[in-house]
Amino acid sequence: MAFLTWATKHGVRRRVVEWHDATLGAGRNGRRRSDCLTGNHTEALRAARLSPTEQEAFANGAKSAASRKRLVKHYGALEDERRREAVRHRALEQGPAYDTKLRDLVQAYLDLVDYREQLDKEHEEPDSIPAPEWDPGWRTARSERPLRSSSAREVRTCLKMFQAWLPADVTSGQLTPDLISRFIRHVSRKSGQRGGEGKKIRRAPRTVNKYRGHLRELFNAFTRSSAERFFRVDLRSIFTDEVEALPERRGEIQIHTPDQLEAFLEAAHVYRDPTRAVEVKRRRNGKDEVFLQGANPSAPIVELALLLVCTGMRLSEALGLRWEHCDLETGVLRIHAQKTRSFRYLPLVGDPQGDIAPRFVALLKAWRQKRPKAHHVLPVNGKDETPSFPKGAWAAVAKNAKKSTVGPQGLRRTFESALAMMGFPARLTAFWLGHSQQVAERHYLAFVPGRKPGATVEAVLGLTKVIDREIKLVRSKRKIRKLEERSETA
Repeated sequence: MAFLTWATKHGVRRRVVEWHDATLGAGRNGRRRSDCLTGNHTEALRAARLSPTEQEAFANGAKSAASRKRLVKHYGALEDERRREAVRHRALEQGPAYDTKLRDLVQAYLDLVDYREQLDKEHEEPDSIPAPEWDPGWRTARSERPLRSSSAREVRTCLKMFQAWLPADVTSGQLTPDLISRFIRHVSRKSGQRGGEGKKIRRAPRTVNKYRGHLRELFNAFTRSSAERFFRVDLRSIFTDEVEALPERRGEIQIHTPDQLEAFLEAAHVYRDPTRAVEVKRRRNGKDEVFLQGANPSAPIVELALLLVCTGMRLSEALGLRWEHCDLETGVLRIHAQKTRSFRYLPLVGDPQGDIAPRFVALLKAWRQKRPKAHHVLPVNGKDETPSFPKGAWAAVAKNAKKSTVGPQGLRRTFESALAMMGFPARLTAFWLGHSQQVAERHYLAFVPGRKPGATVEAVLGLTKVIDREIKLVRSKRKIRKLEERSETA
């Protein structure tokens, strides 16, 4: 355990951090001292995963009591790192470990997934998150990179299925491409479900390829030396030569037509009517009851749908969009892409290629005037701190629309296809939406049937009247609220 102490050098007493380097041995062999004022603390700062800006704070050493206290904490992280390295070196010196249970290695990776998910949630204080107890030898990029909860959930589903399928006595030395292939054939069928004439329903090739990708990530997480220690086969060639991906059939790209968007937005407008009553059917005390109940108009379906179709953002990006990232004067949105963990910019107006959605910018200004103290662009439901996707309300609106099932991803595809119909280059639209041109041409760009004449997305998709109605509605509610506030003060 690292701690502060005094040391005398050339007759001068100085504060030093005393810590232990397990790679150099136990006792006095591994005891080390680092002068707080030398500024040579690169390894400790790197082990604590400090950013370059934070490392600059220690460029001239730790002079204050608070900085020395933080430095001791960073050397504690370096001790943990050297301790893991010592365990790994001792394991490598013992030779191959082909008799290790394969289930245990899968469980070690699942523990690593939990650790990476915690890094994603508490990335500001990574030192407070305990690392996995057993590290068989993970790559640094795989072990220290944060992982989103949605991705971690998919990985757990696949690996727990693989762990349950594995025989208990299978060791790492018995891993072969045939074993992986048998598991891929096993997951390609949905057990317990049968279609017409009693035939088993197979999983789609895209789903099976996702499972294959999760297994590949598991075995690619091992360093080369640890892979040679645990496995007899070359892990790099298993998923390229032996276990190939299944051919995927390219389906038709589903684009929402202007008529479908109009029907969905009209159903959403009716759904939020506070005077609307819904019919409820239930069974109580052995009797069927049917009665009318007041609706809950709090779900912002219209706002969310317009934000998605006029900007092409992903659902998570739309829910996380804050007013501080919206420049309403220039019409430029700064979007935080959770998928790629980077920022990108979308100019709704003022681009040399042409304006994208000028009327929607006016609607954004009206929303801002209606809720001047709000942090997020979308309204917050109830006592939640951030907006959430109203899944049940969205499904109810889609059911009432009757013409088509409109979804968030479909609105994103419709936006990019509308830009293509307006003459925007695919490379530019893909840059705005945060993916490659190849992904756009394969999964997003399609002809928009029934497109309207116009030079903006709102005109092409027939959204101008809907947006103008929303602007008038927001402004009228704002006037009513002001009159109510004046009457209360009077």
